[in-house]
Amino acid sequence: MKKLLLLALIAAIFTTSCKKEEDDPIIPAVTNPSEKGSNDETARDEYDAAVDDVFKALENTGISTGRTSSNGVILPCGVVKIDSTGGVYRFVYDSTTNCNTRVLSGSISASLISGTKWEDAGAKMELTFINYMIHFSANNQTLTLNGTLIVTNKDGGKLWQVLTQGGNKIITHTIAGVIQITFDKNDTRSWTISKKRTYESTDGQFSGLTWTLEADGSVAEVGTDKNGAPFTTTIPLPIIWVNCSATGSFEGPFKAVSGQLVYTAGPNQMTADAGFRYDQTSKKAVKSNDCNSEGYRLTFLINGQKTTTFQYY
Repeated sequence: MKKLLLLALIAAIFTTSCKKEEDDPIIPAVTNPSEKGSNDETARDEYDAAVDDVFKALENTGISTGRTSSNGVILPCGVVKIDSTGGVYRFVYDSTTNCNTRVLSGSISASLISGTKWEDAGAKMELTFINYMIHFSANNQTLTLNGTLIVTNKDGGKLWQVLTQGGNKIITHTIAGVIQITFDKNDTRSWTISKKRTYESTDGQFSGLTWTLEADGSVAEVGTDKNGAPFTTTIPLPIIWVNCSATGSFEGPFKAVSGQLVYTAGPNQMTADAGFRYDQTSKKAVKSNDCNSEGYRLTFLINGQKTTTFQYY
């Protein structure tokens, strides 16, 4: 999830309001580059972003088509080469390129471990993070990822094919595995991931492109946060992202228009509801559920006390 504030980062505890939830006071939380770094929120963003980058590049490689060449691939930012020796596609990062205030090093390897090619129904891709480090130039902090995720193409096909068959094609990817996260070259924590992404087009057009994020099972994540506290992440309501491009681009931008994520650490809990915008006059989150959505309404329950705030995407 993008730019969610985690419970471990909350220092202020407010008195529980006796009003309805919709009337709770809202305190805007504006994200800036210096907030990204050695924390749980950013770690979640970064492993999700890395998976996205690898799959965009793999759409036209031999791992997808059954050939052994990776010619013509548009490399993700920071990747100096893709080594396809032995049928394993190893994305090597150069440790020098500025990728939106981030510098990436290490590598991510992609290997087809089940199926003849990635577009086969049931094909499995193994993604292995090898000292994949993100250095944030704004604050000089780092995150380092190691571990393996297995991505399964449940329905078969490539993402662009959701535009075929009159919008009736649905593609589902499940993502499961364990990632070791090292915060600022110091504490290392283990996270177990179990997520599902569903891609479709409601009308067979670019404008109808959507993708949905869910837990693949009862929980999406379980592990230990940076501060050493056990946590679980659930997604009670699927988070739906819609294509909000004004020009009909396949790349979006996509915005989350509905859904709910719940992060629980001990007795404390954060609930993130997607599809809200921030009203500057009332200083409250207003439900939007369309392309005017700007962020999440966050509700924190800490030591039995509740407070509500707003977080931009």
